[in-house]
Amino acid sequence: YSTDSGYSRAAWMWERGTPLEDARLLLEAEKEDMAVFVSTAETTDGPLTVVARLPTIFEQEIQFLEDGELVPMDIPSDAQMALVGDQLVLQLVSDWEVGGQTFNEGSVVSTNLDAERAGERNVELVLQPDERSTINGISATKEYLLVTQLTEVQGKLYRYWREGDSWAYDAMETPPMGSVYPRGASVHHNRFFFTFDSFAQPTTLYLAEEDGSVREVRSLPHQFSADGLVTEQYHATSPDGTRVPYFVVRAEDAPMDGSNPTVINAYGGFNISYAPGYLGAQGKVWLEEGGVYVQANLRGGGEFGPSWWKAGLKENRQNVYDDF
Repeated sequence: YSTDSGYSRAAWMWERGTPLEDARLLLEAEKEDMAVFVSTAETTDGPLTVVARLPTIFEQEIQFLEDGELVPMDIPSDAQMALVGDQLVLQLVSDWEVGGQTFNEGSVVSTNLDAERAGERNVELVLQPDERSTINGISATKEYLLVTQLTEVQGKLYRYWREGDSWAYDAMETPPMGSVYPRGASVHHNRFFFTFDSFAQPTTLYLAEEDGSVREVRSLPHQFSADGLVTEQYHATSPDGTRVPYFVVRAEDAPMDGSNPTVINAYGGFNISYAPGYLGAQGKVWLEEGGVYVQANLRGGGEFGPSWWKAGLKENRQNVYDDF
């Protein structure tokens, strides 16, 4: 029983020890929808069952299952969600008009979950990235909201927490010119792991303690020699005047005369941020042999928020090729 996309079309509640045909239908999607998914969100108060209808790959209509009944959540269908204590946190993809305010696309907002259920909504801004930054993801520990941010396509990690009736934050210590991803965060404690990698540094695991201190735990092995390599970032100008960033990885003593063999790599689509990542085999067969590696960040990706992504969609698709 599937949608046209081949995913589950409905969700039932089946009580152990009863016939399957007696299961109660909870939610049924249209055949043209993408899917119905059921998941469990871990919270500090225990597990919370989430039932979602996905009209498309970029949209989900969220409901919580409470006492056997579905409770709809009136939140934007294209927002990403995290639960931090009693706070429902949303990463917005589109502008959201609520309570007489407009929260801009790309921002992160929060509302008290209990108040939300009771119909007493009070949405507040957590952060609004500037035009050269974007939120790469949100996740949660017991008391902290973890925010991974790209600023000029370089990964940064922030830790937010409730201080009275507002949010406070600090920046975690991470290496420069690379990508940062939280790993192994749990709503049951405040320690968490994160990984970092760059063009020249393989994926490295770090542990962040509750006091904010960070230490390296383990690294994958190097696959090529990075001695003498430098990573730089520049900007090209697309035909319509848009600044398009690109990274250059080269030998420090490479002659700057246009004679170096160069590979230019890029991707602009699906709201995917093409951030720095370990080059591995490319480092061995290309950089060690004197080649130059260039990685460009085109519209259609997610490097500078929803507007950067939408500038490469549909009738705007030519922008991506012009950027390259």
